[in-house]
Amino acid sequence: MKFRNWLLAFVFIIVFAGNTTAQNADSLAQLYQNYMELWETNQVMTNKVDKLNQSVEDVGKRLGKVSELDGKVSNLNSTLNNNLEKVNRLTENDIFTKKSRLETQKEKIVNTATFIGYSINSFDAIDAAFAQSDYMTDISSLNNPNNEELGFSLSDEITELLDKQIIKGNRKFNGKNAKKFLDVAKNIVEDPFVATFTSAVPGLSAIQGILGLVSNVIVKEDDVTVEDYKSFKKEMDKFINHYNGLARAEGNFTYNLNSLEVRLEALRTVMNNYTLERVGAIHPEANFDGMELHEVIATYYTPLELESNLNKILGEYQSGNTMNYTTALADERLYFPVYAVNQAQFIRQELEGLNNEFISSYRNYHKAIKLVLMDSKKLSKDNGVSADKKIIVLDEKLERLISTFEKNVKVRNVVNALNNIPTF
Repeated sequence: MKFRNWLLAFVFIIVFAGNTTAQNADSLAQLYQNYMELWETNQVMTNKVDKLNQSVEDVGKRLGKVSELDGKVSNLNSTLNNNLEKVNRLTENDIFTKKSRLETQKEKIVNTATFIGYSINSFDAIDAAFAQSDYMTDISSLNNPNNEELGFSLSDEITELLDKQIIKGNRKFNGKNAKKFLDVAKNIVEDPFVATFTSAVPGLSAIQGILGLVSNVIVKEDDVTVEDYKSFKKEMDKFINHYNGLARAEGNFTYNLNSLEVRLEALRTVMNNYTLERVGAIHPEANFDGMELHEVIATYYTPLELESNLNKILGEYQSGNTMNYTTALADERLYFPVYAVNQAQFIRQELEGLNNEFISSYRNYHKAIKLVLMDSKKLSKDNGVSADKKIIVLDEKLERLISTFEKNVKVRNVVNALNNIPTF
């Protein structure tokens, strides 16, 4: 009450000051009258809420140990307190003129369109990034048994080991046709049968094929013993571990990307519904059946189109230089619900999460690949020089990939666009 009296005195001083025009005095008096009406309404609502709150507390005391109902009472108390806070905030916000409120509504609608535009472009950029990149192509080439980038060729290694440990210079091997045996082995390595139930990695498939070939030989060739096979298999195990390392890293990476794709698809659905709801609010007459989302936005929801359409709607409530703000504020086409900002915040948070997890998935994959390449040095014939060079190349390609991804996704633009949507 003291605050109200102080405000009344303050307004009267301004209104009746000698250097104040009659028009300004009328405006301030009207503003004060509006505020007083809101103040009285708020006091009535506050008293009612206080009484209801007290009644609920009394009921809560009488309930005693009935925990389930007690929990409901606590929730109701919390709801009432929240509502009271909202009433107080509403009263403070309504101090602003109706003109300001209408301008704010318009700003919310237009800036939301900008937010939606950046968000959808970001989703498209993430979609595109799921496609094979130069970085991924470079790593995939390491699975090729004929690849020599790490200082060894699986094809050459297998040929040398077969000649040394299986054929062993035996002129009678394979019915005096050792060359034919090596040609068959070479064909298996260069064109391995890749089966999903074994491995999708060509290097592993090649090794499996060769081990099958050698196991058949020991049955037919008296000079090839089980020990020879074990010795050959032991040497092959080094390469099996190498290609298994590549396969595990790729398997984990693929799983993570697939999970992100599912989340992206779900978020796209949320984004589509949000966009259509916002467009439908400003264009209730529109029919979006058969239209792609990009087409809907291009037709109805670009910031430029919105400015023009909103000005046209506002023109319906203007007569000469006078605007009927009360009626304009009641127009559902200009209504912007509070939850629309909350939805936009959720979309932004999920987009940021997808962005960060996509980059994290690539960095974790890169880390796993580097460990495999470091371990591959013991297989190379150049003491790991080639592996080190390959790591440097992949480091550069990964950073270029991430930099391009961040430039295309533009999360910062989405965040800034969201921040530009008024929240009051």
